[in-house]
Amino acid sequence: MAVGWLALIPLALRWRANLSNANEDRHRQAALIAAQEQALARETSERQAIEDQLRILNETLEQRVAERTQDLDDARVEAERANHAKSEFLSRMSHELRTPMNSILGFSQLLGIVGAMTPQQETQVSHIRKAGNHLLTLIDEVLDLAKVESGRMDFSLESVNVGLTVTEVVSVLAPLADERRLAVVDNASQRKDLHVIADNTRLKQVLMNLVSNAIKYNRDGGTVTISCEQPNAETVALSIADTGPGISPENQYRIFEPFNRLGAEYTTIPGTGIGLSICKKITEAMGGAVRVESAVGVGSRFTVELRSAIVGGEVSNRSANQRTGRHDSDANDDVRTVLYIEDNPANLELVSNILDTRDDIRLLTATDAPCGIELARTQRPNLILMDINLPGMDGYEALDRLRRYPETARATVVAISANAMPTDIRRGKDAGFEDYLAKPINIRDFLSMLDERLPRCHKTAIAQAS
Repeated sequence: MAVGWLALIPLALRWRANLSNANEDRHRQAALIAAQEQALARETSERQAIEDQLRILNETLEQRVAERTQDLDDARVEAERANHAKSEFLSRMSHELRTPMNSILGFSQLLGIVGAMTPQQETQVSHIRKAGNHLLTLIDEVLDLAKVESGRMDFSLESVNVGLTVTEVVSVLAPLADERRLAVVDNASQRKDLHVIADNTRLKQVLMNLVSNAIKYNRDGGTVTISCEQPNAETVALSIADTGPGISPENQYRIFEPFNRLGAEYTTIPGTGIGLSICKKITEAMGGAVRVESAVGVGSRFTVELRSAIVGGEVSNRSANQRTGRHDSDANDDVRTVLYIEDNPANLELVSNILDTRDDIRLLTATDAPCGIELARTQRPNLILMDINLPGMDGYEALDRLRRYPETARATVVAISANAMPTDIRRGKDAGFEDYLAKPINIRDFLSMLDERLPRCHKTAIAQAS
């Protein structure tokens, strides 16, 4: 019996050892599971911390984006407000400066037409007119520079015939070249096969400035050469070369700076120092460029490069539609009636004196809109000249009133105003004015307008004005 129990002892010891090992395995597994759970808890905690940081960063970023967006909106609103204020300032400045210039240039022109003056008086009046024209040019160029720099200059890009444009410019400036005994070699007018993408009016402005500079800064008896070529399919290059004193290399980059005439302000050569700057900015705004090449003692060459216009078929030449007065029932009358509504006595006197040279026109005047409207209804004038800035009721409201009455609903009304910004002129024509003349009045243009609007008018005074 004892021997049987002794035989079980090894078995018991092995079972106990196996049980101990199993317990150790369970402890190890439990420890491993605990470690994994701790690691998972740490990972979860770290992930939560990262998510919290990302959330905070996103919230901060969204706040910064919102603040930056608000800053940009505020800056845009402020820029628009500043641009509006600048435009308003330019418009007011244009009006305030042009109003006195209308009297200065108008009466000096009138003296040259009808005045019996001594040679000395003619010279003095000529000085007045030249100084007035210089000041008017300065006003226009300063306003143009301000508009193009603020991005508010209007452009109407279209296909423009290079040859026709150059022909117009050369015909206008040829008398200036003749005065200096300059030879104008025009190789560009014949290039009517070339077209560029440009604003027709602005391109003429650029070429007028460059060609007039080539004339002014040339030597007596020199040469002005105008040429045009197409260096590639995308570009047309217009060049104006002179035989003047030339520009040194260190000054060539300064020539386009506003008001920098490089010492020419101390000479008798007229100029403002703004023209080239405007030319460069206008050309760039049309997608082109202006280059200068010059050699001291030889001369200078300015080249305007513009995009070539791809033109299929023929290009029709645009011509302005001429409009005549609507008073067909009066076509057989020898005398026409013009009503001028203007509150400035000097302007009234100027137009009165201009029309004194016309035996076919009777002038009526009114110094405010209500009086002018009443005269228009009772007298039925053939043409009404209307100032815009009238006291009490402005020219736009007066025009609207005239259109409401049957007697004046079809009257021909032309605006004459010192509000001469392009936006002013466009607004006036959109409102229904048949034409819009800017002050100071150019007498030749004024008389041409009369001939266009009034049938059977004599044209002798235009010849005198020229």
